[in-house]
Amino acid sequence: MRAILGLVVATSALSLPALPRSRALKASDGVAEKNHAARTLAAASAYSVVGGSFNLWSLFVPGLQDSLGCTRAALSGVFGLSTTAFTLGASLGARVFGRTSVPAAVLATGWCSAAGLVAASRASSLPALALAYAGVFGTSSGVAYALNAKIATAPGLFAGWRGAATSLVVSCRALGAPALAPAARRALAAGGAAAALRSVALAVAALSVPVAAALRRATWDDLLRAPAETAAEAPAERGGLAKLWLVFFLGAFPGLLAQGHAGAMVASVGGSAAAGVAALGAGSLAGRLASGVAADLVGPRACLAAGSLAAAAAIAAAPPLPGVAPVLAALFAIGLAYGLNAVVIPVLTSALVGPRAFSRSYGVVLTAWGAAGLCAPVLAGALFDATGAYDAALLAAAACLAVASALVVTRT
Repeated sequence: MRAILGLVVATSALSLPALPRSRALKASDGVAEKNHAARTLAAASAYSVVGGSFNLWSLFVPGLQDSLGCTRAALSGVFGLSTTAFTLGASLGARVFGRTSVPAAVLATGWCSAAGLVAASRASSLPALALAYAGVFGTSSGVAYALNAKIATAPGLFAGWRGAATSLVVSCRALGAPALAPAARRALAAGGAAAALRSVALAVAALSVPVAAALRRATWDDLLRAPAETAAEAPAERGGLAKLWLVFFLGAFPGLLAQGHAGAMVASVGGSAAAGVAALGAGSLAGRLASGVAADLVGPRACLAAGSLAAAAAIAAAPPLPGVAPVLAALFAIGLAYGLNAVVIPVLTSALVGPRAFSRSYGVVLTAWGAAGLCAPVLAGALFDATGAYDAALLAAAACLAVASALVVTRT
């Protein structure tokens, strides 16, 4: 875990604009500002790794099925509730922020998440598990995600490179499951699902402390202040929030569709299911890493429109072609678009409404992700049942991204 914290600190420092050597002694305020931004970004990135614990659910499923004596479908329902609670937590985060210090908010969300996991480890029935894992852990994880998004998109801290800052924070979230899984697996082998849940709870609670310490100088003024040019642009764009919701719904739809069927898509054409999951994950990570820099260089609108359209073309090209490779390429493109949306949508939301209204507005926009998650996997399954193949599902994914691209380039 210490290595993870060191990695995000080093990455954050490298992403900062360089200060000319000749001005170093005359610009101490500028150096202090950049050091403060680097520490804040490193802490947010580390806490994003902690937030990746939300993606460990599948690790607990077999053990929970044995201990509770319930079906996989019932346990899937618990995870479905947790995604709903996560979205609700992110939406309600705006009501929490500003009522206490930034470090206290980090500790509160981290320790509440840990408490939910501990309670889940002690659950003796499915309703108790749902209340603990979805109600407490899921909601707290959503609030923490909203806090991370607020930090990453703060224009006053990361003026001129908040796309890169958001990209780093969102990408670090993908590291959470791989970083926390080994210890959880050892606990699972030694003591079952209950021990694995407690192991993750301990990691979340413990890592929250150094993150809060790193943010001890961060204030809500840091996260809410905006450069003059940003404040001047925001009012003209506020009417586009509803359209942004639709863009996010369409942009997230293919990724959520594939999350439920990636392995089956590749297996249906004779390939390895694991390869399908890997292609989707690799595309998502690549999209997260590349999109922030691209958004800073060409603007978030152009980045999202071009990336979505390119992904749509790659996905639509797969169904007519035989073999495994076209399906893997389509899944990589779907992952790329999913990662792109994960980074650029919060940046666009901040630009639309300004930093003070960001948490509340992004919480509303994030419900598009929840809505897509409810219907996208079901649609893919229904299309497969009706046709015996995933071609129609891939074409539907391509159509969603093409429409999202068109919406992005049209002004409200």
